[in-house]
Amino acid sequence: MSMNKKWLIAGGITAALAVGLIAGSEAACSLASRRKSKLFELAQKKPKDILGLREDMSQALADNIEALRNQPMEIVSIRSHDGLSLVGHWYPAENPKRIVLMAHGWRSLWYRDFAMSAKFMHDSDCSLLYIEQRSHGESEGDYISYGAMERHDIQSWVDFILTRNPDDLPIYLCGISMGASTVLMATELPLKNHIKGVIADCGFTSGDAILKDIISKNMRHAPISAVFKITDSTYKHHTGIAYGDCSTIPAMRKCTVPVLFIHGGRDDFVPAYMTYENYEACAAPKDLFIVPDAAHGTSYLFDKEGYENKVLSFFDKYDK
Repeated sequence: MSMNKKWLIAGGITAALAVGLIAGSEAACSLASRRKSKLFELAQKKPKDILGLREDMSQALADNIEALRNQPMEIVSIRSHDGLSLVGHWYPAENPKRIVLMAHGWRSLWYRDFAMSAKFMHDSDCSLLYIEQRSHGESEGDYISYGAMERHDIQSWVDFILTRNPDDLPIYLCGISMGASTVLMATELPLKNHIKGVIADCGFTSGDAILKDIISKNMRHAPISAVFKITDSTYKHHTGIAYGDCSTIPAMRKCTVPVLFIHGGRDDFVPAYMTYENYEACAAPKDLFIVPDAAHGTSYLFDKEGYENKVLSFFDKYDK
């Protein structure tokens, strides 16, 4: 083979790798923006075979999504610390014993993530505030920050709750997926005197850990480390935030707010080991509820009785 031909082949391989890295990093970076990508579609799709739902479970989920979406509620809004308009849905109980802020997950919707548990929570005398995370739904924002900025939004929403809490009821934070990570990160902010406890269902440990996991599962032939470095650099250029800034572990190490950790044992989206890591790091009173057969965000569907008992016991213990 001639030297020129070798150089052409080497140049072609280098160009192909460069194109792959750029395309991969652009796709991965778009996971954090409102703009959808092919990688987003792969990572976010939740058909029955991925969630492992029986036909009756799938139908129950669809019915409850529709019911919660159409439930009359007061639409409220606040201004975030960086000037964004954030939207929430206030659903007061008739004789409330507590108030629970509900934070949905990444690229999701409040009425989807909390569809199955909504009736249980409301019937258990909880006034509920379903928030729409920044860069989701009707809330403003161009980029998702995996909890780094969202945790400050939680603080702003707690300030709003205080205006709706003349009887000084106990306040809890509850989140699913990225919402769980968000409320865990929020515990290190100056709101702990108002918060009785946190319920964290299938949260991740950090933005970089979950992004690397998504890349490895959906871009199997890409050089993960290189794609991540370019993605992280691009993301920081747009937002001023690095994926490593979005971590629950530092907050958990100094947490004083009781936490109930929940996760599905078959979660292939946010691996269950991340909740174990959060649990081990948590310095506050804590409990752990693992539902062996549940996939991502489906613990209530797979063990309704166990889920309800754990949550009610948590309320009974910390309402005082």
